[in-house]
Amino acid sequence: MSSFAFVMIGVGFAASAAMSHNLIVSVIGIIGAISFSTFALLVLVVMLTLGIQAILKDGIALEGAPTLWMLIPIMTLLGITSVRVISGISHNLMGTEPHPAVILIFLSVFVSIQVLFGLIGYQALHKMGYFKTFINGDQNSVGSYALICPGVATFVMGMFFIEWALVKTDVITKFSIAYFATILPLVLVQLKTIHVLFKINRKLLCSGKNCSAKNSDTVNPAVI
Repeated sequence: MSSFAFVMIGVGFAASAAMSHNLIVSVIGIIGAISFSTFALLVLVVMLTLGIQAILKDGIALEGAPTLWMLIPIMTLLGITSVRVISGISHNLMGTEPHPAVILIFLSVFVSIQVLFGLIGYQALHKMGYFKTFINGDQNSVGSYALICPGVATFVMGMFFIEWALVKTDVITKFSIAYFATILPLVLVQLKTIHVLFKINRKLLCSGKNCSAKNSDTVNPAVI
């Protein structure tokens, strides 16, 4: 979470780096984005190393298992930061358009890490019975909301990758059949994320009469 906090600050700096036409503001944004992203990566490496050692030694608590997917939104924010910083440097310092091939390299690295930890996290959660216990079962855990952010982050990063790494490099044509076929898996992930969010809301946020019907298929609009 500390790494996530640092990278959130970094992506904020990156916004002014990319979108400001004032050279001083843009450079401050570039430096701030790189600095806080570096802090985030350093903290991430240290905590990930310690975390893996602890998991191998003592295992992982069932309720804390969704944090295995927190690396997905962190990689999304680092990817967005990279695109913005490269754009700011290209526009304001080099006077050129950002080269899509360079962005393709950065985004490919971040997407690869997301896929790896997405698969590892899913296997761990499935084998531990997390979905069966806290999503589809009767037990409640506020930590279940940690499953939502990775789903949203996957869609956001996917769209960045499609637009910058595939469309701008002319690998696929925008609005072609291949374009929509590439987006389809992201749409399915987003729909699944929304479905899980509704289920968690129904379990954790309902009260009174609404809670008594938690096993029904209806969702209270006020809860959503």
